[in-house]
Amino acid sequence: MFGIGKKIQKEKNKLFNFLLIKIGEFFPNLHNQLKLKIEKKNFRKILYRKLIRLETSNSSDTINSYEFKITSQNGEDGIVDYIFSKIEHNKKFFEVGFEYEECNSLNLIKNKWSGHLVDANKIKCEKMFKFLEYSLLDKNIKIINEFVSIKNLNSIINEIDIDFFSLDIDGNDYWVMKSLNLDRVKVICCEYNPFFGNKEAVTIPYDEKFEYKNNHYFGASLTAFTNLFKNKEFELIAVDSSGTNAFFINKKYSHKFEILSPKLSYKTSAYFNKKEFLNIQSKVMSKELIYL
Repeated sequence: MFGIGKKIQKEKNKLFNFLLIKIGEFFPNLHNQLKLKIEKKNFRKILYRKLIRLETSNSSDTINSYEFKITSQNGEDGIVDYIFSKIEHNKKFFEVGFEYEECNSLNLIKNKWSGHLVDANKIKCEKMFKFLEYSLLDKNIKIINEFVSIKNLNSIINEIDIDFFSLDIDGNDYWVMKSLNLDRVKVICCEYNPFFGNKEAVTIPYDEKFEYKNNHYFGASLTAFTNLFKNKEFELIAVDSSGTNAFFINKKYSHKFEILSPKLSYKTSAYFNKKEFLNIQSKVMSKELIYL
């Protein structure tokens, strides 16, 4: 019975998409309006969908048991929620590099946090503004369309206190984080490159014009970020179970958490099987790298 219902809905979706394409051929403006309206509604569905608890393996750290997903890519929503249940904060975030349907701060925005969203993609920024406005969540959210480099981010974050700082730019992540003054930041979340393994502190060279080519050549290893943030008075406290993001806490609050080792808490990417992972890793490690 339920299978038949799903098949009917699938056929309806196919028919609707076909009609939408045909409308676009003859009435492009109407097509764009309808598409935007659909995207806005889908955004609200994502925003208010039910919490999804994620299964974690036996090799996970204790903090991974708190993972859940609402609007984050993986279980980051749950880790963020757990961290800020243990420390005082003023509901201030700053996220660099986001997807309008999935990002680390979207659930915070829904829960009345304020802050900044920064991305180099103009269309992405415009859509996020429209979607937040449609959902009545645009107040106290500043969206900045800018390509981030080692030269331009400090001038913004130096002026504000930040509870949660998230960075995911698929490129010069290490060098941008190294350039920042993080004295007024409490928690950092950044994507590490799992294909660099857990033994070496390694990063790609800095390239002002770097563009990610979907070849997994980006960023830095978990060990590189851990060493960098330790020098900036931050400790590693979480690595999400998908092997994507790592979380670091200002040492002022580190006594409230278990401090992790990048070698022991490192996780490979959950999006690839072992053979696929090793194949990608061999290609990535053959490219130009800097060992720190």
